[in-house]
Amino acid sequence: LRNEGVAALAAALSGHACIAHLDVGDNPISEGGVAALVQLCAATPSLKEVLYDGCYFVRGWSDISSNVDPDPNTGGAPLRAAIERNRNPPPPPLTGDAAVAALDVGALLVSRWLEVKALFYQLAGADGRVSFGKLRDGLAARGEAWGVLPSHLVDFISPAHIFRFASRGDGDGAGGGDGSTLSYA
Repeated sequence: LRNEGVAALAAALSGHACIAHLDVGDNPISEGGVAALVQLCAATPSLKEVLYDGCYFVRGWSDISSNVDPDPNTGGAPLRAAIERNRNPPPPPLTGDAAVAALDVGALLVSRWLEVKALFYQLAGADGRVSFGKLRDGLAARGEAWGVLPSHLVDFISPAHIFRFASRGDGDGAGGGDGSTLSYA
């Protein structure tokens, strides 16, 4: 089995749902055949093991001149990485309630505090006040760009969540007598 044979084998087995092991060891496969094996691994998540001991690419034998820069496929590093990705695939992305539960909106707002502050100043009127409704709507509009669903962000935005209000005893939650506005004035 040579490079051309590996390419044909990879094309035939690509995407096979049940293949878990492949032994191509002790064949004259050079660095050029590694790409086909890597593509096979990428297209076949069930493939968890490829035995390739004794192949030319493992020993660094190649049909290219020795005065050329070393081939990155020598030793099989890309193939090992592809096999490792199949063995340890990333977890599926969270959706629905699980995504909401995993979302740390507080940390998101803290990490983007300069943008939140700029939004506040943009929305604040001449008196330096902005209603929570306007702030909520402004943050919701930015939610998509931040990779957060606006509804999740809107549900989170409230005086209690963002600013951790503690009544000061004067009926003023944060600069607005009814606690519904913020002020920098």
